Amino acid sequence: STGKQKEKQETMNTSVFPPPTDDETVQDPLECPPLKWGILGCGRVSHDFTQALKLLPSSKVVACAARNAKDAETFAKKHNIPTSCMSSAKL
Repeated sequence: STGKQKEKQETMNTSVFPPPTDDETVQDPLECPPLKWGILGCGRVSHDFTQALKLLPSSKVVACAARNAKDAETFAKKHNIPTSCMSSAKL
């Protein structure tokens, strides 16, 4: 549905900037919205990189893309990534 797609696009375009690290009111500088990642290519290097990103509390992989839709879907399922696509343009 186009309404759902538009809402998703608006959410992806909305940024919340964290406070400056020298702000005395910030107790934990890592307390900021996660950096959203889109992974292009679903091979071994992407697997290793995605595994590393899982260790960072300030990162979240939200999409992946590959030339083959099945490869992208398999990668997304393996890494609990909500969105998979078949082209970099859609990513």
